[in-house]
Amino acid sequence: MRRVVGAGLLVILLGGDHIVRWVDDQRVPAARVAQPSAQQPSTAESQRRPAARPSLPYPAAYHDDPLHFLSTAPAESLALLPGIGPVLAGRIVGERAARGPFTSWTEVDRVSGVGPVTVRRLEAASRRR
Repeated sequence: MRRVVGAGLLVILLGGDHIVRWVDDQRVPAARVAQPSAQQPSTAESQRRPAARPSLPYPAAYHDDPLHFLSTAPAESLALLPGIGPVLAGRIVGERAARGPFTSWTEVDRVSGVGPVTVRRLEAASRRR
């Protein structure tokens, strides 16, 4: 049961293949819903389980030569890498424009905001296929 300020009492009952709700003591039928199948988890089950992290497909060029990818890819592509967002991608592009292409992970670590944890994530992602 949930109380909504200014809206009276709202009760939702699950039963059979439909939902019935009461709002301000009036019975109002809601949309019919299908019974959850054995393959589909119920709403309660899906709320208890943490969502699986999707594995993003990284470009083949990143796996083949990650430092070259970091040195040549546009900011939009860099922002898709683990731990890199649009702001950090812009800093990477600025750093390589100022100092030239990256030749080591130490040079990547020098970019403001990258840090050793992000470097480890980038290295690990480059080894996964």
